[in-house]
Amino acid sequence: MLVDDIVNGRIFYFTPGDTSGEGGLALLRELQLNLDGLPTSMMALEGTYRVDLRMGVDALGELYLLTKKDGDIYRLLGAVPEPASWAMMIVGMALAGAMLRRRRASPASATV
Repeated sequence: MLVDDIVNGRIFYFTPGDTSGEGGLALLRELQLNLDGLPTSMMALEGTYRVDLRMGVDALGELYLLTKKDGDIYRLLGAVPEPASWAMMIVGMALAGAMLRRRRASPASATV
């Protein structure tokens, strides 16, 4: 499962049913992002102290990150055989870091 920090743009993941954390709780880990092969963060990409991050999924099950301030759209990329398999996607992104592809929203087409 993915959760985000809307203001700071940080993304976290955990595996439901995983009780290996302290007190039998699931471990919450931060997803490391990469753009063009380099580690980054949403705050660095947006160049501001407030990201206003939103997440969405398209009809094919691909995950998108959207920023409210300027309409940037980022698609999470990874070698995932089945887009609907969140567990596989989370494991793959945790090992390699999430790769992002940036697309600027044009004023005429700001929807996903």
